Amino acid sequence: MCVYVVDDDPRICRLLARLVGLEGFEVHTFEKAAMFLENLTRLKFGHVILDIDMPEHNGLDVLDHILHQKPYWPVIIISGSTAMDDAITAFRRGAIHFLRKPFRRDDLRAVLSEARKVGVKRIAAYELQARVMQVKLTGRETQVLDAMAGGLQSKMIAWKLGLSIRTVDMHRSNILAKLSARNSSQAVAIARGLGLTQ
Repeated sequence: MCVYVVDDDPRICRLLARLVGLEGFEVHTFEKAAMFLENLTRLKFGHVILDIDMPEHNGLDVLDHILHQKPYWPVIIISGSTAMDDAITAFRRGAIHFLRKPFRRDDLRAVLSEARKVGVKRIAAYELQARVMQVKLTGRETQVLDAMAGGLQSKMIAWKLGLSIRTVDMHRSNILAKLSARNSSQAVAIARGLGLTQ
């Protein structure tokens, strides 16, 4: 898993690269926020450690850009400032943690561990959402799926919905294809996982 360090201080970048690398992460450093933002769309999934006290860019604006393009990426804010307003604003805008410089290695380790967990959950939710968006069931297919989830066989579904058994079987076949399922039980399980049925 990648960690991207965005800090205008080369010493902080080197220090964080070493410490984060010791935790088993692949690390990429950016001393200019503009360079990071320029490359953001091409970067693979990762966590961001972002300094909000950079002279060229307002770190909170950079945070907004990151979460606009990569809403599932965990962002950790670092700052030498003692102002609580910065931390509160960062959390409100979507940061998962705020570390005040100087910080201890144990604190960084704990925050990275939390970021890893948050990242795994967010990417799973993102993938689930992407799958839901790809699965486009018609209204009738949704009705047939709900009946399948209720344990009804084609004959009962046909009677309940006022359709022919052949039409129900056609809808069932379409549902299996759209959900990439081998059988009705698997289709119902996948649909429940995607939140398409109860």
